[in-house]
Amino acid sequence: MTYRGHTNGVQAVAWSPDGTRIASASWDTTVQVWEATSGRQVFIYRGHNAIVGALTWSPNGERIASVADDVRVWQAS
Repeated sequence: MTYRGHTNGVQAVAWSPDGTRIASASWDTTVQVWEATSGRQVFIYRGHNAIVGALTWSPNGERIASVADDVRVWQAS
């Protein structure tokens, strides 16, 4: 399956703890969340001012932490 939505290269991806969603971090300074089976975009997080190079889900799947030149924690539920 191909997930489309970023306007530049993807730096990192991470599966949600329950395996139903995928988060992606991009050169376009966004974090995007997708339904794993359908490819439907669920969330777009904007707020970083630089390339987002890494991300991770909280163990309960309720938050995503992402790193650019700053660190942000997003509500994912």
